[in-house]
Amino acid sequence: LAYVITHAPGGFALTSPRSSSLNLESMIVPRPTRTFRIGWLHHASTRLPALTLAGYVGIPLLVLVLALAIWGWERRLTRFLVVMFVFSVLVALGPDITVGTMHAIPAPWALLWKLSLVRSAFPVRFIVFGFLALAAMVAVWLTSPLRLTSLRWLLAAVAIAAVIVNIPR
Repeated sequence: LAYVITHAPGGFALTSPRSSSLNLESMIVPRPTRTFRIGWLHHASTRLPALTLAGYVGIPLLVLVLALAIWGWERRLTRFLVVMFVFSVLVALGPDITVGTMHAIPAPWALLWKLSLVRSAFPVRFIVFGFLALAAMVAVWLTSPLRLTSLRWLLAAVAIAAVIVNIPR
């Protein structure tokens, strides 16, 4: 097994992980057709590679994750979900960290992408596991014992609405 992982034929990789990695800016910038004709936002979304547009999470949902991490960190489930989300984003970044049109910065884990087992993977697809963690975090957020019930539901509704607006037609 170790030999197979490290010595696969060179033509095995169908694509380069560098060309199919998640762009960090795409997590907060929606698709070009969903920018409500806001000039700077539309310009920012058209600069992003089409492949990374599937990684949109939205600012409200990231705020919900941060709030859950702050107020619910003592729970093991919350810690697990936050770590799972961060790990899936790091894996989805691939061997290089890119933000918008900024030149890619080699990631500390870039050597792992040279292994034949992951060399042909599409890193951006790993964000699906992050979406799974996000869905569970919204459920945990809504069932948390915070006293601010209306604030909890309002933040969750805004976060879900921001994601629904970005669904392609």
